This record gives sequence, C-alpha cells and structure tokens, in this order.
Amino acid sequence: MKSASYKIILIFFLAFSYYKVSAQAKVTDPHAGHGSHAGNSASASSKSTTTASTKKYQQINDNMHKSMDIKFTGDADKDFLAAMIPHHQGAVEMAEVVLQHGKNPKIRQLAQEIITMQKKEIAEMKQFLKDSK
Repeated sequence: MKSASYKIILIFFLAFSYYKVSAQAKVTDPHAGHGSHAGNSASASSKSTTTASTKKYQQINDNMHKSMDIKFTGDADKDFLAAMIPHHQGAVEMAEVVLQHGKNPKIRQLAQEIITMQKKEIAEMKQFLKDSK
C-alpha cells in the first residue's frame, strides 16, 4: 500500500504543478494550457484511429478540465480542494474506462486501486469543504 500512497502524492504534486503553471499562463494568455495534456486536442486525436475508449477518454478529459477551471477565491485551501475534486473524479472515470476496455492485468489492478483511493479522497475533500463553510 506504500506504493499507492506514493502514487497519490505524485498525482497531487503533478496536478498542483500543472495548475500553478496553467494559472500563471492564463494571466498573460487566456488560452495558454489548452490542450497541454498529450492528445487533448482534436487535431492530435484525428491522426489515429478513434476507439470507444479514446472517445470516452476525450470526453472525460474535456469535462475534467472544464470542471477544474474554477473561480479562484484567494483561499489556497478551498481553491485547492475545488480544483482537486474534479481532477480526482476524472481519474476515477478514466480508471473505469481501463476496467471496461483495458486488457493488461497490472494496469487494470492499478486502475482499481486508483478508483478506491480517489473516491476515498474525494469524500475527504468534500468533507473538508463542507467543514470550512
């Protein structure tokens, strides 16, 4: 389980880093960061065969990024939680696609672990937000 904790910490760090860079870029270019995840743009996906899983990933990715585009309040704790909840939900939904379409047993196991951990953390973050009101 120690490796699962490491993965979660890494996910938090990467998400926070992405958001910090994205937020700074929006100050100078409101469109900076769009399509910053590999394969996020329509042109990138048109070069390859679009499978059911790819379509679902694109939909999840688009929804996740829209939901993460929060109105910042100036409260670092609340802003972090407000952005991370949809980020985690996106991770859960992507992991569910792996369970539906993936074939590699190790990746399917990782996806199941992500679902379990992320759902637990979503509940914790929602409680933190509720308690902070």
